[in-house]
Amino acid sequence: MPRYTLRGIGPPHPKQQEIISYLLEPKPDFVKQVDVMCGRGFGKSTFSIDFATRVLSKDENQCILFLEPDKNRMENTFLAEWRKIVPHELYTLNYGKRTILWKPTGSKLIFWHRDRRGNREVRAEMFNGLNLTGVIDDEAALGFLLEQQQNTFNCIRIFSDVQFYLTITTPRVGEYGRFIKREGHKVFRGTSYDNVYISKEKIDKMAANMSRDQVSREIYGELIALEGRIFREALVDVDDIMHQWPDGNVHYEHDSFRHGQPWWLFADLGSATGAYVVVQREPAPPGWGGHIWVAVADYCPQADASASRALQRLDAEFGPPRAVVAGQDVNTRSSADGTTVANIVDQVWGFVPVMPVSEARANKQLQYDRMIYLLNSSGDRRRFCVAKKFRSLDVDSKRGVIECLQEYEHRAATERRSGEFLPKGSDQPLCHVADALMMGAVQIMAPPRWLKSKELAK
Repeated sequence: MPRYTLRGIGPPHPKQQEIISYLLEPKPDFVKQVDVMCGRGFGKSTFSIDFATRVLSKDENQCILFLEPDKNRMENTFLAEWRKIVPHELYTLNYGKRTILWKPTGSKLIFWHRDRRGNREVRAEMFNGLNLTGVIDDEAALGFLLEQQQNTFNCIRIFSDVQFYLTITTPRVGEYGRFIKREGHKVFRGTSYDNVYISKEKIDKMAANMSRDQVSREIYGELIALEGRIFREALVDVDDIMHQWPDGNVHYEHDSFRHGQPWWLFADLGSATGAYVVVQREPAPPGWGGHIWVAVADYCPQADASASRALQRLDAEFGPPRAVVAGQDVNTRSSADGTTVANIVDQVWGFVPVMPVSEARANKQLQYDRMIYLLNSSGDRRRFCVAKKFRSLDVDSKRGVIECLQEYEHRAATERRSGEFLPKGSDQPLCHVADALMMGAVQIMAPPRWLKSKELAK
């Protein structure tokens, strides 16, 4: 295809060229789903514009939608960079219609911003009706909405031997993090150091002002949460790996399910989706007292949340538990007394104690507080962790214990809305496993010790 020289930029650096080569490889009737997770200074905006001009130069049939997360970035990132590096004689910009006509071929680019505010349904349908050959979604992780992506993806229906949906962003856990793990995605990871046009010394100085977690995400483009992040691997470059625990959540001695030792099941039996967490325990280190609780497996069915079938699967894998902790009932919260859970457990395991948990607001606050206590690493007292070889019985669901701990972000009580303890709703697939852990916390792992008034006075 013809190539037009852009101003003030050099050739794509090797990592960018690798991505371009994959995207431009002809593959008729196939939409490539490409996700680029990269650090600051990778050259996201310049790369995206350079790639867009390559596609627009193919032929007159090309129509690209270029997205920014908000109007500010559309104006000050995309349009500012476009005007800076693309010779004005190559295009005509119509700001009112938000289109750029590529003069050499007559192809078109539409620039828009994803509205991160307002009704979710309205946002999802913003771009319905467009006919495209490709989408470039810059800083896609900011305000990412899966329904919007799906609807926009379905607008790629103009025939071209190069069709694509490209996200390029500094990654964030949550909805975007789960999205890129879907089947059919090609994920590239770029670091700030990949950009040969920025000196290593400059990046080193930038990294020196960041925490270790910030460096992982902002420099190396790793999918990692910052605020509220709980799950942490111990540093592997320290000789005494056990000395680091419990600063990390991984228990390296209790590395997997131990047959012959008791286990407990914490469950949230949803009517459509459920979560089941298998937990064992270890004696706490000298001076601690009590136990360390180790999550060894979970089962969060993606397609079939039948509690009876789920318990049968767990029985085949692990045998009967010491006890089952679950919400008071499945569908009858207004008059819940635990009988449904007890009946299901009785069918599968016979006499296994069932500990129903109330999900009323006051009880939920107590569960929340007990789980926070278990996850607290202050003073080396982290009492909940994950086995090194933690096992998920449904690896495709992407909504189990590991994801919950990676994405869990609690707020101070003064910052929470009334009744808000953990994210809820159809767009929060981690709420079930979070509930299961919290119910297990208050009933088994860290039950509150109620003191009499005379004891408090001592």
